[in-house]
Amino acid sequence: AIRGDKLYIGDMFGRFYCLDTKTGKAVWGFETEGEIDASANFYEGHVLVGSQDATLYCLTADKGEVVWKFEIADQIRCSPTVVENRCFLAGCDGKLHIVDLKQGKEVAAVEIDGPTMSTPAVIRDKAYFGTEGGTFFCIDWKQAATVWTYQHARGNRSIRSSAAATDKHIVYGDQNRRVIGLDAEGQEKWTFTTKGRVDSSPVIVGTRAFVGSADGRVYGIDITTGKKVWEYEAGGGFASSPAVAEGKLVIASDDGVVYCFGTSK
Repeated sequence: AIRGDKLYIGDMFGRFYCLDTKTGKAVWGFETEGEIDASANFYEGHVLVGSQDATLYCLTADKGEVVWKFEIADQIRCSPTVVENRCFLAGCDGKLHIVDLKQGKEVAAVEIDGPTMSTPAVIRDKAYFGTEGGTFFCIDWKQAATVWTYQHARGNRSIRSSAAATDKHIVYGDQNRRVIGLDAEGQEKWTFTTKGRVDSSPVIVGTRAFVGSADGRVYGIDITTGKKVWEYEAGGGFASSPAVAEGKLVIASDDGVVYCFGTSK
């Protein structure tokens, strides 16, 4: 995660770093007791990061000092989602945790059907995410209640892709090679099948969703019809998620290549 001229990143050894983006030098480092899988997020002057040691850490962004720690009963493998003064944390303990960011205390928890490593997508008062059990949840975070759930008619597989969502469209991938489009009421609008599992989290840009697949391709999909409008075959699979900035789409493949796509001049 980047803020200003600083890059915040964790590693498989449980170390979390703040790096200077201009020099690449470490500004500070912090050690947790478990692997760090997901990206960080920010709240005011703080940086938030989860670890497989089952702890969400709130650190000062400038010095890496602990402000508070929030512990759950199992690993944290998702990124913390921040809305207003609340953090949404979907854990491997089978709960969606809603945390007060000022105090680091739990406001509420909603039971789900199993562990998850998906980062919740929040639109207004709804949080959207899938689980290892193959169920996709819509939760009203202000009421701490499940609004609806969705399971694919042709069988459930683990959902490790984090959803992309707008007011009308929700798009995510699953381990059964599918990219799935739902409406805001949880009704399936379309299913697009790739040739490999979809761990990559889609990003929505205008009327298109872009996502990588383990089949070595990046797809552009119309979010209304589910039709493929663009495809690039790279060879190496994609587990990482695309990022979009300044008219460019950037994604890294499993074989260590970073691709940047944009409009040709």
